[in-house]
Amino acid sequence: MLVVVLIAIVVLFVICTTPAAFLTLSITAERKKLVGFSVYRALANNLELVGFALNFFVYCLCSADIRRAFVDVLFDNWLVLWMRQKLAKSGSPLEVSEEHEMEPIDRSAVVASIHSQKLLKAANV
Repeated sequence: MLVVVLIAIVVLFVICTTPAAFLTLSITAERKKLVGFSVYRALANNLELVGFALNFFVYCLCSADIRRAFVDVLFDNWLVLWMRQKLAKSGSPLEVSEEHEMEPIDRSAVVASIHSQKLLKAANV
């Protein structure tokens, strides 16, 4: 799978940076004044930036470990768990009243909860 990721990254790099390479070789003071060249320059620069941003998605598509870590960061962190607990206690996610003020969080309890959930997930897999 690592070979597939590397090949995909290299192909993506070549496709997305080739227009910018031609741009660098062909830029002159006279061409800078042409509207078509300015459009090509903008497209080439944007394609180069999009290519670098797409690396993240290639890694996520090709690596189950990275996908799992990404999901853990988004959905299994202590802040999300704390928010879910608060919403469950309040009864309605849309109601916010003065009696539901934010309390200090016991981070060690939340971290222990996260670790126990991960162990349960690993045992069920």
